[in-house]
Amino acid sequence: MSVFDTDRPRNAWLGPLAIAVVLLAVIGGAVGFLLATNGGDDEPGLGAGPDPTVRPTLVAEAPDTPTYAPDPTYAPTPTGQPVRTTAPGHGRPTTCPAHTVTLARETGSAGDLSLTLYLRTRHSEVWICTDPHGTLFYQGHSGQPGEKLVEGVNALFLTDVSATGGGYVATNHTDRGTTRYRVTADKLVIEHEGGGAETQPAI
Repeated sequence: MSVFDTDRPRNAWLGPLAIAVVLLAVIGGAVGFLLATNGGDDEPGLGAGPDPTVRPTLVAEAPDTPTYAPDPTYAPTPTGQPVRTTAPGHGRPTTCPAHTVTLARETGSAGDLSLTLYLRTRHSEVWICTDPHGTLFYQGHSGQPGEKLVEGVNALFLTDVSATGGGYVATNHTDRGTTRYRVTADKLVIEHEGGGAETQPAI
């Protein structure tokens, strides 16, 4: 062997080569194992388990139920009942006529009258009014509502008025006799002196 020969003996290369082959085999096996295990998780359908996604539970909603409240302004009126005009409505007066207030003042009343009872019939109207001292006044009108009251022509104002059971009695004294007007919520009865009476039902 010369001093310029660079070849090493064959036995000197076998040891490192064998070690390198073993290391490569170990590394390759480890890499293959990791790829196999990780790849199975990423791709569905290749032996992966069922989808663990939690599905939402559907809850049926109750349908909206409308609520109804009675209208506070609605107040049914019983039919066939007499209407007292201490309460408004039905197109009937709730105060005493100005004509009556004026005549009441002429008798010494303060004129601050309150309507106690109003009655309408087919032929006439009647107001029973009272002042703060409790004095009662009768105002009659022969005709239809809305007409102008003219005393002695179509109107009759009386101060002799008293309360009776369920109504009022107004007395008119004239040279021709005495006439009584009995007023309730459902009728007017005119009683003439010497007998005879006229009944006018309320409408």
